[in-house]
Amino acid sequence: PGEAAQVDWGEFGDVFGDGIKIHCFVMVLCHSRLLYIEFTRSEKFEDFIRCHENAFKFFGDKVPMECWYDNLTSAVTDRMGALVRFNARFLSYIGHHAIRPHACNPARGNEKGRVEDGVKFIRSSFWDGRTFRDFDDLCGQSQLWRDQVANKREHRSTRKVPILHFMAQESEHLLPMNPHPYDTCEVL
Repeated sequence: PGEAAQVDWGEFGDVFGDGIKIHCFVMVLCHSRLLYIEFTRSEKFEDFIRCHENAFKFFGDKVPMECWYDNLTSAVTDRMGALVRFNARFLSYIGHHAIRPHACNPARGNEKGRVEDGVKFIRSSFWDGRTFRDFDDLCGQSQLWRDQVANKREHRSTRKVPILHFMAQESEHLLPMNPHPYDTCEVL
């Protein structure tokens, strides 16, 4: 409990026909399978960090000991075999909360299967068959689904309800968030 979270993006295409692709930030706590999702209009670094901040607030102002990532440019600048060079801005952020980053091996989706399954679950259980008036409606519907369906169902692997499992076993093992807010403003 509290040891790790897995993070990934899912892309959902140009939903509103305005030329802007919709992306979904997904973070899953590995033990309880508590799911945090947030739809955005980009995968820019500032959005990536802002989504992390929102996820940690959702987890009760707490953070896991480490977060697992694939080799997205917001987190990993360069990789040569097992040697990983993390993005300096990302290291500054992740260090602010004293979280250890972990970069998964390239083309090894199974290493972060919990979040990969989370993205698939969002596509099949939330996305399919829905319509959205606009981006705000999409965000509102996704938060309701996350809180009333995704985190209250019996999880297929653990056979436990994620929010109840989180509250009973994982929450107390997470570390407190740094009380000093991290500046997530976009610099232009």
